[in-house]
Amino acid sequence: GLVGVGTIGSAVVRGLCSPGGPGPEVVLSPRGAAKAAALRAEFPALVTVAGSNQEVVDAVEFVIVAVLAKQAEEVLSALTFRPGQVVLSLIAALPVPRLKELVAPAGECSLGIPLPAVAKRQGASLLYPPQPAGQAIFDCLGTCLALADEAQFKRMLCCTALMGDFYKRQLTAQQWLEAHGADAGQAAAYIGALYATF
Repeated sequence: GLVGVGTIGSAVVRGLCSPGGPGPEVVLSPRGAAKAAALRAEFPALVTVAGSNQEVVDAVEFVIVAVLAKQAEEVLSALTFRPGQVVLSLIAALPVPRLKELVAPAGECSLGIPLPAVAKRQGASLLYPPQPAGQAIFDCLGTCLALADEAQFKRMLCCTALMGDFYKRQLTAQQWLEAHGADAGQAAAYIGALYATF
């Protein structure tokens, strides 16, 4: 189940439910209603949209939490988890010890950091601490690097910021071509293809 259907949560669901993926049944929260509806339309045999966040938690054994960091405390403290549930947070700013407090008495808790490329089952996701269910999910979505050392996890997490620099450079090159007379569509197509091969 997924609580919080934003960009990253949607990417995870797409990667899992697209042809060639494991095709699990997924229960989505109504948070991010437009994206939840789009995923339901795209994968009608696999995706259902619950009426509330609590309905998601009640329906599943494995809960992925992907709300904004500023909403995490409020959303999670309003939910009732049960023993044995596994919780995977995609909220980088929510420390695992605090996550465990908020979702008690749920069982295993981990922090996962996937990037949008998981929608195409590409790229690498970080997982701390290692957890079999979280690792199985991320292994299906590309490469999973499960780390037991929190300091090492945080250092690796810093490197995810390179994505912003990568896309900013791509946009800058495209805009430079356009400023020097290139057609916008051709500039975007060329720079996109060029960066895809780097």
